[in-house]
Amino acid sequence: MKYVGIANSKFKEVLVQQWKKGVITKIPTEDLISGDCSRHLEITSIFGKMKKFDRDLFYDTEYYKYQRSNGKSRRVVIAKLRNFYKLFLSIRDKGYRYNLGYIKVTTDGARLDGSHRSSILYHLKVSTIKVVILTWTDFFSVRQLRRVKRHLVHQKKLFIGSNNAHTNS
Repeated sequence: MKYVGIANSKFKEVLVQQWKKGVITKIPTEDLISGDCSRHLEITSIFGKMKKFDRDLFYDTEYYKYQRSNGKSRRVVIAKLRNFYKLFLSIRDKGYRYNLGYIKVTTDGARLDGSHRSSILYHLKVSTIKVVILTWTDFFSVRQLRRVKRHLVHQKKLFIGSNNAHTNS
């Protein structure tokens, strides 16, 4: 199954907080990557060529422009990129450390967190990753989830393609 990122919401927040109620399983890292990761993949490609952090390399990137278009200041975006770079170096040099957190996904294809980690692992050619899989309906009624489900279908159509857009749980 391909996973796609979704917007922040109270529903997403609850699932991320309740991750211990999910099931840990190993999936192909490439399943965590979809069209919504293009900004992150562009950045990890730059990181892979850098010897040290150079903010001037990022001003023309999709990631930088996206963050600025969402109202973040230059200083805040560069700080986010520095933290992203530190995460990149940590995973590259020490490997993925599960004690710092699993990537969380849902049974119907939502990536709840881990966009940066997923793109780093993909860039580093890590073939599989353990994730926590959660089921929306273990926490919410179908009625409560209508808006989230519509958003997930929209994201899948936009970034994965319409053949994989339907969602059941």
